[in-house]
Amino acid sequence: MLISIINICSEIIIFAACILICVALLERRFSKRVTLFVFLGTATFILTVQALIFASGESMLALTLLPVTAYLPFWMAAAFLSKQGLFEVTAACSVSLLGVSILRMLKKILHHYITFWKPAERGDIGWLIVPCLLIAAAVLVFLAFRYIGRAFRLCMNGSRQNRLLVSVPMLLIFLLFFWFLNSTTDVPVLVITLVLVLSVYLLVAKLLYAFAELIKVKESEKAMAAHMELFRQDYETILRKMESGRIYRHDMRHHLLVLEGLAKQEDVSKILEYVNKLNGGLSESGQEIFCKNSAINAILSTCIQRAKNAGCKITTKIAVPEEIPFEEMDVCMVLANAIENAVNACRKMPEDSRYIDISAGFPDARKLILAVRNSCSVPVAFDSSGLPVTDGRDGHGVGLRSVRAVTEKYNGLLHCECVDSEFRFHAVLFQQTGDEETSGEENKGVFKKLIAVLSLFCLLFLMIINLIPATAQALSSLLSVNIRTVGVSFGDTSVNVEYPEFSGDHAEKLNQSVESCLEEAGERFWWQVMRKYEGYVAEDSGYRILRDDETLFIVQFYTTLNMGGSVDFSRYITLDKRTGEILSLGSLFREDSDYIRIISEEILQQMEYRVQNERASFFIPGRGWPESNCFKEISPEQNFYINAENQLVIVFDEYEVAAGNMGMPEFVIPDGLLEDIAR
Repeated sequence: MLISIINICSEIIIFAACILICVALLERRFSKRVTLFVFLGTATFILTVQALIFASGESMLALTLLPVTAYLPFWMAAAFLSKQGLFEVTAACSVSLLGVSILRMLKKILHHYITFWKPAERGDIGWLIVPCLLIAAAVLVFLAFRYIGRAFRLCMNGSRQNRLLVSVPMLLIFLLFFWFLNSTTDVPVLVITLVLVLSVYLLVAKLLYAFAELIKVKESEKAMAAHMELFRQDYETILRKMESGRIYRHDMRHHLLVLEGLAKQEDVSKILEYVNKLNGGLSESGQEIFCKNSAINAILSTCIQRAKNAGCKITTKIAVPEEIPFEEMDVCMVLANAIENAVNACRKMPEDSRYIDISAGFPDARKLILAVRNSCSVPVAFDSSGLPVTDGRDGHGVGLRSVRAVTEKYNGLLHCECVDSEFRFHAVLFQQTGDEETSGEENKGVFKKLIAVLSLFCLLFLMIINLIPATAQALSSLLSVNIRTVGVSFGDTSVNVEYPEFSGDHAEKLNQSVESCLEEAGERFWWQVMRKYEGYVAEDSGYRILRDDETLFIVQFYTTLNMGGSVDFSRYITLDKRTGEILSLGSLFREDSDYIRIISEEILQQMEYRVQNERASFFIPGRGWPESNCFKEISPEQNFYINAENQLVIVFDEYEVAAGNMGMPEFVIPDGLLEDIAR
């Protein structure tokens, strides 16, 4: 019972992690109410299907069919609710399957170590699998929401070229499911596989996060280019004004001669009209001088004029020479953005409280300090890097991203603070020497070499794994099934057989057992054909996998012989994955134990009970059956299997111990009955 509860809780945790990872990655199309309604409907459908399967007594089948009964309906609902297309939903489901693979392998590893402890101890600590899985699932979901989700959506909303990156986990998932569908229970292989899949998950998170940052940088560059285009237009306007002023100053002598002529004519009205025209032209070409550098002076003139138009009181202290050791456009960008932000903040203040103080200068030959102070009424929130948080998509506006890019370019400093209703902006730019530029190039070269070394290391690691014989053998020992079919007919006699051919871990012993089942079925078939009915016999044989978990692999090979009536019989092959041995009934008990008598007495009691209460027709003494046909005891190699609750189930062929209407009777042996004699 404890094992069943652990398995159910584990599957619930894994499925919940899959759902949450998908939710973190996908963007919903409908409102929260509609989305919640669809999810609840899907959950109700999944729970109903699982309950029906459990009610039928097929608990193992319920877990086996989870991909069809749970995961598939959820993904269909996610595709319907997601704003993205089918490709994006498939990629999101692939990333979630990476998380599912990690949790399933972790469960196998935990279960492996727990099963080596004594049953009593295992009963006390087996529940530790659940909290361990819960912690691991929480970490994976946190990574999805913190790093993968936003980056995934950004890549999906970008160009189609971005989708190539997202297709990587999808391809890896398909490969993993091809190679590890029936994974081994070998712990070293499980650990290596877990490390590889976890590395893929973290790599996907890192790639998506880095690629999203690259997309945001490109968007910032576009925004900065548009921003700078506005500055460039302002700059060209100022240059035109300067050129207009130069022309006016050059033509001033001619204007004075015209005024002199009008004065001699004593035409006062003409003189006033001409003077007004000159004043208009001079006002258009006039420019206040703040520093000797013409580009910085031009941008300051434009920005300060806008600030004055907004009702701001302006004070300046600008000491910038004509030649500076920085690109003029970069310095103009920092000043323009800082003043523009100050003007926007001042607009929220009463008109009599608006002020902006601007300073710029070189305290030494290699360092430029730019500072802007302004009144600020709204409290400002700052992030961990010390920059104010705005309503921009990444927390900052385009202007701040531009300023930060410039300060990083010159290895400078950027600091903002808000003290006593005053916002203070400080930026420091350092002149780059030839040695620093060379050092930067060297750092880039070292970074590229580091990437190359890591890539080579990963390649060598994979080569070593495949070259070491023990590791290669372990990795190639994954159990897989190849279905074989045989169909033969001659007259009214026919044979239709479907049987498995195994490859990988312990495949040889499994295939030998399958051959034994085929031989027995063939012998019964030919006996019916040649000796009893002389033809007109049909045989249909097939197989089903009853159990495939961390400890046992059980295959049922069933056969139906039709010769007017029909006879059914089955053979069960039970592989112990921990030892690689095919289990027989006697191998389950101690050598000195009387397991045949104990099990036979229990079966007789169950037969008596079912005859009295269920009107069953068993061949037992005292019920009118010939003594020779009555059941006495099981054979040492009786047909059996072990169910999902690890209970021993004894199976008889049709007509072996009961009438034909009873089919192939099964008897579940209670655990406590065999506890003292079990190995």
